Amino acid sequence: MKGRPPLRDRVRVERRAERIASDGQTWNELDARWLEEVDDFDPSDDLPGDGAGNMLDNFVRIGPPDIRCDVRELEGGEVVQAGKLQGTSTCVVMLRVSGFVKMLGTDDRFIQLMPGGGERVLNIKHAPPPGRSEYRSFLCEDGVAT
Repeated sequence: MKGRPPLRDRVRVERRAERIASDGQTWNELDARWLEEVDDFDPSDDLPGDGAGNMLDNFVRIGPPDIRCDVRELEGGEVVQAGKLQGTSTCVVMLRVSGFVKMLGTDDRFIQLMPGGGERVLNIKHAPPPGRSEYRSFLCEDGVAT
């Protein structure tokens, strides 16, 4: 890509809660202690999740409220076409390099803020090591399990 990309899109960044420590305890330890302290816990209550044993609220927002970026959908290629048949889409999210952007990796995900007010979850599939470029491109997937 020649020149500067138009940074017209906005994303926010979320990180797996297990990766964020609080006073030396992992989030899983805090959740287990919370379950032990609650007296009225009934196992028959609906637990948070997607019904398949996966927790939905296991990501925590980090960094600025939103970051300007350029989101480009990939087209063509055998893997991209196969993903479309499976209901997934692949895109590249390009961010201007900063101290915060340098620490992002595949344990994080982007939430694309859509112009109409909706959100789109983009899981980072590949995070290249920070180089000397002014921008950093992340290969992301939409429509996959987190």
